[in-house]
Amino acid sequence: MPSQNQPEQSATSTTSTEGQRALSEPVQKVNLASQEVQLSRLSSFRIEYTLSLTGKDRNGNPRQETIRYLQEVTTNPPVQRVRLTQEGSENINLEIFTTGNTRYYLDGDRCFPMSTGDNPNRAILTPENFWEGLVTGKVVERDVTIDGILADRYEVSEPTTGMFVQRGDAWIAREGGFVVRYVASVTGTMQSPYPDAVGTLEYRVSGVNALPPIQIPQRCLGSDKAAELPTLPGAREVSRFGNVFSFEVDGAPASTAEAYRAAMTAQGWTEKDFFEAGQTYFAEFAKGEQTASVSISASSKSQGTSAVMVVLSD
Repeated sequence: MPSQNQPEQSATSTTSTEGQRALSEPVQKVNLASQEVQLSRLSSFRIEYTLSLTGKDRNGNPRQETIRYLQEVTTNPPVQRVRLTQEGSENINLEIFTTGNTRYYLDGDRCFPMSTGDNPNRAILTPENFWEGLVTGKVVERDVTIDGILADRYEVSEPTTGMFVQRGDAWIAREGGFVVRYVASVTGTMQSPYPDAVGTLEYRVSGVNALPPIQIPQRCLGSDKAAELPTLPGAREVSRFGNVFSFEVDGAPASTAEAYRAAMTAQGWTEKDFFEAGQTYFAEFAKGEQTASVSISASSKSQGTSAVMVVLSD
């Protein structure tokens, strides 16, 4: 049985025509559904994905849509960088850096940190977001070198990414079994506002085991002030987004409020106010030029659990 990294033989051999490299190869089934696993074995890589569509909107006016996605990943240190741009029905320019359990969203000169949850190493997007299932075809060329990677080219002829592939090619790395390059002409809407869009799709991997360290922008460093706030023993669903910090913990709101007030004080915060209203406890703290507004109430998710939320301001 073929391994998950290798093409699966499925039919009879083919013969090349004059001017093509002579091949006597079985028709193949190339499994593109395991790309995240294959790429995770690399120490670094860069994914570049471009989708260009041309069509008409619902009023018959010509329109163009271009989506570009770039993802860079290094494992030492473990950092991811993503840039997503879109031109057409929407204009998007988004850049995201992830390191440890913190993800930084860049918007112009501003940087918004947030926690990544229980799986900090999970990619924001993976190749599985770009296509689904098996792509079948035959080997049409062997021993192609792309960015220093030896690969074989396969013909692609099955639907992918919610669109129909009219003609495509996938270059599969000999070592590692990952897709080095994927190019296709496509039809379909992919929920585009252009009902009869046609275009091209290109996916490319480069920088394999050769990317320099990814630098977190200076304006993001030190911006995650909520990460310095205390939790309580047994805290779960810990979340940070910008200046908002929250978690849940077992216990009644009254006892949780007393414990969290003590934890804040132990970290050098000065309590300015504390009161209870409608079984919700509120506290105001100050530390230098920062203030922290704390609210503690019964969790709506689980009986006997308290929800703690802290909002920071300068």
